Amino acid sequence: MACPLSTKRNAQESDEEGIQTKVTYPGQLQLSKLLTSQKLLTSLPGNKPVHDEHLFIVTHQAFELWFKQIIVEIDSIRELLDKEDVEISNILTVNERLQRIGRIFHVLIGQFDVIATMTPQEFLKMRHVLGNSSGYQSCQFRLIENKLGVREDLRIKYGNQSYEDAFEGEERELVIRSQTEASLFTLIERWLTKLADANKFGFFEKLKTAVEHMITNDEVKASKIDNQVLRKTSLESSAKSRTSFDSILDRAKHDELVQKGNRRFSHKAIEGALMIFHYCKEPQFHIPHALLITLIEIDQKMAQWRHHHATMVQRMIGNLEGTGGSSGYMYLRALCSDRYKVFLDLVNMSSYFIPEQYLPNPSTLESKI
Repeated sequence: MACPLSTKRNAQESDEEGIQTKVTYPGQLQLSKLLTSQKLLTSLPGNKPVHDEHLFIVTHQAFELWFKQIIVEIDSIRELLDKEDVEISNILTVNERLQRIGRIFHVLIGQFDVIATMTPQEFLKMRHVLGNSSGYQSCQFRLIENKLGVREDLRIKYGNQSYEDAFEGEERELVIRSQTEASLFTLIERWLTKLADANKFGFFEKLKTAVEHMITNDEVKASKIDNQVLRKTSLESSAKSRTSFDSILDRAKHDELVQKGNRRFSHKAIEGALMIFHYCKEPQFHIPHALLITLIEIDQKMAQWRHHHATMVQRMIGNLEGTGGSSGYMYLRALCSDRYKVFLDLVNMSSYFIPEQYLPNPSTLESKI
């Protein structure tokens, strides 16, 4: 089957002189530029050509092309969410584009399988020509992190320097500007807050009553256990549950955890998210629930990408210092921690789910989201 772009079209475009020309497959894709942008440094005079350098370059160029597409998707999503009232149709579109980002990260993770066909010995042959270049200098990946909402104060220092110092000129301006723009996290938090406000259900107040009922029942059952050790363990478990739920239902305690950096979402946004999760079977929450699940998956995909990156570097250079001056594998491994997960609050929501029999009746839920 012929590629659609390779077939003849009626559509026309103007060249620099204003002459109408037909659109072609290589012209549309700028293949003359794309396919000649692999500059092999080991082929320069004084170096010994290394076959796998071409693979190294193509793989990383493919990473950057996909990063660019992710940025396009994130920016379009932020535009859809940055409104006073977000229509449900926009939430559906946001979820579709977030799912696309997840699929792209799946492809990016798969690319490590390709570059892993290069042996450490082959990489060693070309490593000297890389100089101080490093993936740390990928401006687009930093933009992705900032546009999603990675917190600057949680970043791990790279050689005791701010990550901004890796960039100059226009790239540095783009990175700094992305820190001041509304991130996806900020816009999701705003949307969840408005959703909680729009539903005059008083969910948290009802949830407090339901949780107290649930824990009291557990305590009564525990007190009737004949085995003293098991009875004590069960009562301690109920006490821990009460403390855990208090940390999220009590606004002052929640805000204290936010100040410590252990939580990110505002108390009202947490209420909106918990309401969606608990009533995900209600028609008005089907799409919002799917969106929250997709956000969790984006975090997980990025964590998987970081992990694959770290293990690839370990395989190639072991514990050697990275080309950009970092500690190499040890630095990349540290990036796999939860501090780089933007929507960690969402994945931790399962700690606060209660059985359906204790849930407040959803019949009084407002339909507006």
